[in-house]
Amino acid sequence: MNLLIALIAVVLLGIVVGVAPLLLSWPHHLRWMIATNATAYPFRPAGIFDSMLLSEVTVAATDAQPGQIVTWLATGTSGELIVRSAPSGEAAAQLEQWAADGTPLLLVSNVDGSRALHSATACVLGLRDWEPTPQLRAA
Repeated sequence: MNLLIALIAVVLLGIVVGVAPLLLSWPHHLRWMIATNATAYPFRPAGIFDSMLLSEVTVAATDAQPGQIVTWLATGTSGELIVRSAPSGEAAAQLEQWAADGTPLLLVSNVDGSRALHSATACVLGLRDWEPTPQLRAA
């Protein structure tokens, strides 16, 4: 009987540890995801996030340019990162809303150079590092 009670307690503890992070507010959940990815976590399969870099950012400003939306991201440690995305009214509106609210975001950087921004309720995919278009010189 004691063994059964101990087994039930261990199972319940495992469920609490597994579900508790999902009940955190967005800023705390975001930091928990980043910390979990940066440390050896016993419940995570090896290599599942090894091809991604997770970081917390906020949208500092956006600028709609011909053919792209340029977005300045403020990072807590490394200053500023500039990314671009395809021109989409929905993406532009979401980026502007995040900038106005100062929403903490999860920036997922993949090894292929693509990036994505995630909040608790929305995401913007297909971000790339910004490369200024070279100006053509008049001959």
